[in-house]
Amino acid sequence: MATRRFTPTPKNRDEVEDKYARRNGSSLFSGQRIVIISTILILASLSVYLVTNFDFSNKNEADLLVIHSRIWTGRQLSGKFEWAESMAIKDGKIVSVGSDSHVQSQWKSHQIIDGWNSNHRMIVPGFADCHTHILMGGYGLTSVQLRDAATREEFVNRIRKFVEQTEEKSSWLTEGGWNHELWGGELPTRHWIDKVTGDHPAFLCRLDGHMCLANSLALNLAKVTKDTEEVDGGVIVRDSEGNPTGILKDKAMDFVLKVIPAKDQNDKLKSLAAAMKYFASNGITIAHHMGTFDDLSIFEKARKKDSLITRIHAAVPLSSWEKLLKKVNEEGRGDRWLSIGSLKAFTDGSFGSQTAYMFESYGPENSTQENKGLTVDSNPELTEWIIGADAAGLQCSIHAIGDRANDILLTANEEMVKKNGKRDRRFRIEHAQSVRREDVIRMKKLDVIASMQPYHLIDDGCWIEKLVGHKRAMRLFPFREMLDEGVKLAFGSDWFVAPPVPLIGIYAAVTRSTLDEKQPNGWIPEQKISVEEALVAYTQVPAFATFRENQEGKIQEGFLADFVLLDQDLTKIPPKEIRDVKVLQTFVEGKKIFSQ
Repeated sequence: MATRRFTPTPKNRDEVEDKYARRNGSSLFSGQRIVIISTILILASLSVYLVTNFDFSNKNEADLLVIHSRIWTGRQLSGKFEWAESMAIKDGKIVSVGSDSHVQSQWKSHQIIDGWNSNHRMIVPGFADCHTHILMGGYGLTSVQLRDAATREEFVNRIRKFVEQTEEKSSWLTEGGWNHELWGGELPTRHWIDKVTGDHPAFLCRLDGHMCLANSLALNLAKVTKDTEEVDGGVIVRDSEGNPTGILKDKAMDFVLKVIPAKDQNDKLKSLAAAMKYFASNGITIAHHMGTFDDLSIFEKARKKDSLITRIHAAVPLSSWEKLLKKVNEEGRGDRWLSIGSLKAFTDGSFGSQTAYMFESYGPENSTQENKGLTVDSNPELTEWIIGADAAGLQCSIHAIGDRANDILLTANEEMVKKNGKRDRRFRIEHAQSVRREDVIRMKKLDVIASMQPYHLIDDGCWIEKLVGHKRAMRLFPFREMLDEGVKLAFGSDWFVAPPVPLIGIYAAVTRSTLDEKQPNGWIPEQKISVEEALVAYTQVPAFATFRENQEGKIQEGFLADFVLLDQDLTKIPPKEIRDVKVLQTFVEGKKIFSQ
């Protein structure tokens, strides 16, 4: 028989004390009051002890019991999100969620997480990162770190110091993640780094991955010269005499990428392990990977070794959709740890490289520039691939950043629906950064999922208005408008491009406060969303986007026991403090994979 009792949580205790303090002032701490309150707390603690330690009924044995906690379940009742105090976990799944009395009357365990004896203040479902490049991110953890290099001198000095500490002679220098906007917008050239890189060929990429800087040695190895012809979907940046400066954009990067020696499998497995460890430290339990069949083979090896601690949904190039279809027909779509079925392509480039495809030229209003960006995968070919892959039952996740690129992609989507008919396809636009009002409406009508990266908005917001002007900037990252129109938002990072830290992403979506802190009230503040809406975009919608909404994304009976302990309650602190919240522990299937 279950025991009825009042179980004071830390929140309850604070409210009780505040109530007495307001009524009686300092007399709260008089001897009489102390005796009364102490008696109440002792009786409540005794009640908890009796329920927890004595088997008043035939309780079930759980692998893990979480009690006295503030658990954001993600479930909604009458339009409000439900909270719980306890949950029980068995065989990797959640078997009970609810009040302390409800869960503890049915379940017992030798392993208990007690909110009264822990530093955690909130528990959320495991975060998903809806757009990552896992292996590149893993490599980047050990490469030269250029993301926050704020001057030309600092940029060059970091490369010099990294080379001095590199033991392997003539090894390639890659990754980097530099941002030229931090030192005023001047693009680096090979002449900046030739002297400090020495006998190391270098191909150091901007943080968005859409342009890279090659030193002279790398250009020579790739045979990129003054006479090299331009390539469709890419740009070789040249000086006044036509010589390559070292900057290659989008498909022009392939000239150098083709001559960089492939990493061996052990290096790739090490990179994967490092990436998963980093994910876990940030509360990420699920990652949607945008990559290649070669990447997939590494994930499959890790799966066979039972070494995955992050669930991976792996997309491969759209151009290879027939190869993916054959694999799906022969092997299926994977399991709870590694799943396939998605395809990735590029409609355009990026804003940082000025290759995002726009209706109007770059520059502020009334600019005389002629550059409108570029298309990476040609429109007729892209549409043909989309229609073919969709007809085969595969999912498309297509990159589009500029307003013209998003229009092109939505038009291709309409052609796809017209030819293949309506179905539950869950088509994804990756990034969807600049979207006209009418195209937001089209996204809802077509049931398109907007897979977006909040960190990009607080980074891009520092400098992008000088590229597109204020009027067009008002159409960037329209989170509020999309949600109000019924478009599903799935959030991620685009790691290696941006840090895979969901808490920073939530901070970005809620505050829209740019990294330079020049927008204290938020950049385009009318597009802010709430903490709980951001949580949904990092948990439930990612599960929906991979057809796993009945297994992942919520703390609910029957769901996989993936959850995260936070040191603060995101719904109770000032939004500005969200970026300082810490992940204390991360669990996958009830097993701890990270602890502070």
